[in-house]
Amino acid sequence: MKHLLCVALAFPLLVGHLSAEGTPAVIEITGRTGSVDLLVEDLSEETPAIIDLEGHTSNVDSAFFTADGTKILTASADRTIRIWDVRTARELIKLEGHTHTVRSAVFSPDEKKIASVSWDETARIWDPKSGKELQKMVGHKGIVLSVAFAPDGKSIVTGGDDGVLRIWNVETGEQIKTLGQTEKIMSVSFSPDGKKILASGNDKTARIWDIESGRELRQLVGHEGFVTRAVFSPDGKKIVTVSHDRTVRIWDTERGEVLKTLRGHGQVIYFASFSPSGKQFVTSGQDGTARIWDTESGEELRRLEGHKGTLYSAVFSPDGKKLVTAGTSKTARIWNLERLEQMENLERVPPPVERPAIPEWR
Repeated sequence: MKHLLCVALAFPLLVGHLSAEGTPAVIEITGRTGSVDLLVEDLSEETPAIIDLEGHTSNVDSAFFTADGTKILTASADRTIRIWDVRTARELIKLEGHTHTVRSAVFSPDEKKIASVSWDETARIWDPKSGKELQKMVGHKGIVLSVAFAPDGKSIVTGGDDGVLRIWNVETGEQIKTLGQTEKIMSVSFSPDGKKILASGNDKTARIWDIESGRELRQLVGHEGFVTRAVFSPDGKKIVTVSHDRTVRIWDTERGEVLKTLRGHGQVIYFASFSPSGKQFVTSGQDGTARIWDTESGEELRRLEGHKGTLYSAVFSPDGKKLVTAGTSKTARIWNLERLEQMENLERVPPPVERPAIPEWR
């Protein structure tokens, strides 16, 4: 956006006017001999490379963008769920009601509801506009660690310490179905077509379940430690898993075979998620890094460092241009990937050639 700048020819007096966003919109310089009008760029368009969302008083266990990329939803060990404005980094609303750590919170596909799970052994449904609790699901016999909405938004799946997958009706809060897993479940997700559930946990496997029949379709076996996260690619053809064994594995969904085993993280890996296109995915963990990988080649494309502590979550924005990480620093951090790349490119540009100084006019 361009703004008017009036520049005096002599004896100037500077008067600045702020835009609604608090940045200079019009700067007027007046003087005895008149003025000249210039157009300048609005500095408010300069996009920060990194923005921290500050306000939680304990670990931030999950962070997700809304579908339009304008807001972020966080869940924390401080027992709250918060919604943030991406542009201003301001907290918009705080949801309170859980009596222990909120392990994860996610928006429904139409963003009219929020589902959360907690160490208080419950799952809850919320109205994101009013902050009102709509449903409280009770049934798990232990901490609930993961939640996901079905693609149609009518049901959620939850999993936790009791090793049971539970599917719930969002409108009524009633339990629809249970599926048996052998040990603690750390991660749950629906397939893109909504017909399958993917779960992983302490038995060192990820398992694919058919929802209608309740039948286990296949196990993904190979990790040597707890599988902390398993997620489908956007087209459902691949699965990425991460583990306490410090490896990342890419699997063929149909055959259940490992396509690639990736190494790089120095410690436990806690999270993985795909970019919207599925061509890349990101992982994060105890080593305090978020790493972006090429899905096809398995090459590490970028490493994001500097968000202190363990990173429990790392998720792309819907346009793939940003990333949000969350963890033990009590903050969520927004990384503007395009801006970071621009800055990195500038660092590679050789310094300008010095030119002779122009004599001052008198």
